[in-house]
Amino acid sequence: MRLDQRQHIYHLTSNMRYHPVLALLFFLASLMTMPEAALAQKRPECSQVYEIITPLRAPMFGSSSMWRRMIGIEGMDRFVGAVPLENNFLLTMGETRSMTDTDTHILFAELNHLGRIMWEKRIKSKGLKKISSAESIGNQIAILGQIEKDKKKGLSLLFFDKAGALLRKKEFWDKEYDLTPEYLLEAGDQGGYLLALATGKETPTGHAGQAEKDEQHTVIIRFSTSGNELWRRAYLIGTPNRMFSLSLLDNGSLIGAGHILLDDGRNAGWLVRINDEGGIQWRRTFPRGRFAELKTARQLRNKSFIAAGNALPSTGPDSAGWVLNVDEVGNPVWQRFYTGRYAYTSHDLTTEKDGRTTVLMNAAPIKTMNAGRSHIRLLTLSPEGYTMRDDAYIEGAHSEAYRLIRRDNGMRYVAGMAQTGYADPENKKDKTYTTYDAWMMAVPPLEKYADPCREGLFIP
Repeated sequence: MRLDQRQHIYHLTSNMRYHPVLALLFFLASLMTMPEAALAQKRPECSQVYEIITPLRAPMFGSSSMWRRMIGIEGMDRFVGAVPLENNFLLTMGETRSMTDTDTHILFAELNHLGRIMWEKRIKSKGLKKISSAESIGNQIAILGQIEKDKKKGLSLLFFDKAGALLRKKEFWDKEYDLTPEYLLEAGDQGGYLLALATGKETPTGHAGQAEKDEQHTVIIRFSTSGNELWRRAYLIGTPNRMFSLSLLDNGSLIGAGHILLDDGRNAGWLVRINDEGGIQWRRTFPRGRFAELKTARQLRNKSFIAAGNALPSTGPDSAGWVLNVDEVGNPVWQRFYTGRYAYTSHDLTTEKDGRTTVLMNAAPIKTMNAGRSHIRLLTLSPEGYTMRDDAYIEGAHSEAYRLIRRDNGMRYVAGMAQTGYADPENKKDKTYTTYDAWMMAVPPLEKYADPCREGLFIP
């Protein structure tokens, strides 16, 4: 800078108290010369903090919802998934467990834009005990569940049309070991679908040195659109492992989330990136406390990954909700733990184009805390991992949820179950009974967001 320029600035700044308009113009000019990214980094909400433990406040029920619907008969009903239809209609899928029938029935219900039931159907499937995944595959609905026969556990994969009519059915058995269903996923533009299961012991126990054939491990099978098996990969890595979910990436590869057994007997969170032929590109282990697992993972717009699960602290018996952000090759960027008067477990999440994430967590009361009722929380996080919203919902006496489904217009649906108590009027002892009903709730889209930490601010 030349001497005459420095003198000119000196005279401007020294006389600003006499020229307020001139001072304002000088301040605005200085902002224009400062890069937008540098301005953003000065905001406290834009700073990167690796780890934060957040004690969540007591629930304040009454957060906004578009509609709520419960469906139930004698026994236990629960929703495990939903498929958005045209005109804001919704096809819901779940299960019904009768008090008298040992087999589980498949539940279908179509709801209109107000949550009213258009039709409802229950279908018995012999040997079916529990549904683990219900997804849209092409123009069909696929149901993956656990079946039992002659004290053996296998898988049942059933395909229905969108009116609830059975199209075809396939069973999977292993001559020597039980099979545990995990997740079902449409294979995107490539067509077909993927199925994740666990084989071996039902629950990983012991240490990694036990015989490999006895270890529970993940198997992924890729099928064509017509149902032909294209490839099968067993992830025998020397220690028991499970993948609870799969998410499809833009290039046809996958990100899997689950847990893995460590040498010291603890379960640790586990993320695995898999190519379109089932080969492992990288895998990362995340030990946290006495026990940890990741239930779901998604890729963000910046190519990093966001995952959610739960962990048991080393010093306490109650679960903490856990959200983890890793870069494109699995290195941790930040993590968040959620504790308080309830035990929290994360089950699902959705992402927005602007980088925000909404995490679905179940909150179970802790006896020693004298807390209230089981309910769900929807936590909305900024791209830097700061809590932007904490919405609490409950239906009936207690409630829990398993899936969070996002429609293209931003509307979100929570699929789960509500517990309700009632008394028999003929019972003079006032004995109470408990019923479990399938619960579906529509939650409005998030408000528009101007990201203060990114250049351009508004992201379409």
